[in-house]
Amino acid sequence: MNNFNDSKISIIIINYNWLNYLKRSINNILELNYENKEIIIVDNWSNDWSIEYIMSFKEIKLVQSTRSREKNFACNLWVNNSTGDYILMLDNDILFTDKNILTDLINTYNSKSNIWCLWLSFTNEWEDKSKWYWNYLSYYYSTEKKSLNINELKQCHLSKIWFPSWALFFIKKDIWNNVWGYDDNLKFWWDDSDLWIKLWIMWYDNYLYSKSIQTHIWMPERSDNKKFQIKFKEMFFADMYTIVKNFKTINMIVTLLIYSLYYLLRALKQSIFRLNIWPFLAYFWWYYLFIKNINIALQKRKIIQSKRIIKDDIFLKIKPTKSN
Repeated sequence: MNNFNDSKISIIIINYNWLNYLKRSINNILELNYENKEIIIVDNWSNDWSIEYIMSFKEIKLVQSTRSREKNFACNLWVNNSTGDYILMLDNDILFTDKNILTDLINTYNSKSNIWCLWLSFTNEWEDKSKWYWNYLSYYYSTEKKSLNINELKQCHLSKIWFPSWALFFIKKDIWNNVWGYDDNLKFWWDDSDLWIKLWIMWYDNYLYSKSIQTHIWMPERSDNKKFQIKFKEMFFADMYTIVKNFKTINMIVTLLIYSLYYLLRALKQSIFRLNIWPFLAYFWWYYLFIKNINIALQKRKIIQSKRIIKDDIFLKIKPTKSN
């Protein structure tokens, strides 16, 4: 295998008010054994002393995004301004378990042809099994996978994966640019699914990296109604937008109908669960926002569909392994 250790790696991290995670993750990243790397943290206007903490590390380049709380815009901006040959896109709540992983990522990446990304598998810190190895799309965007223990997950190393997910992935910068990166009309939700669908129809492959399993330290905050409402709004708009932009016509129509009903039922369920009518009423407001902005999705749809290499929505035909 060729040695690509002279190549530069840009580690790009997006942050918004996660000082408690940065206190654990930054030193872990700095300890990675790879000399030719740069670490860039793009802050989305934090107000929790994150900026002051980041500035205390001379090895880290801190960048203030020009848009508040828009992950996709921030990622695109600093991929374009990074100086690395390779990009490690990283959430700020990931701990690496192998200090030599960067060298292995480069060598592994270049052992594959037609590759777009290596997606790094992880486990939640409070769990001993993981569902974070690949995802599936359907007419209502639902995924169903069985959890794997660490040994089972490691046996999946270098499996071709159908739909990588968020948190951490390794790519070559020029290939990122070939598929236009993230869609910065989406603030943060389904940025990944939009990207991976583009990869499918542009005929790139993605592989799972599970030689070592990283640790995810984020804790769920589902009980916070305000945060949930903001997230729920972005979820619905982003999903509908992505469907319009990327799916073939018949699949787009079917999925929009099924997904609209699916989300209405989710909104009703959340209102009952939270004893709060807002999610149910807001569903109709979110639908209005989607219709109001559909022209942007349709404009991008023309570009995406004209550049298809794979003519079928094969990502909808792949079924998950059922849990026992």
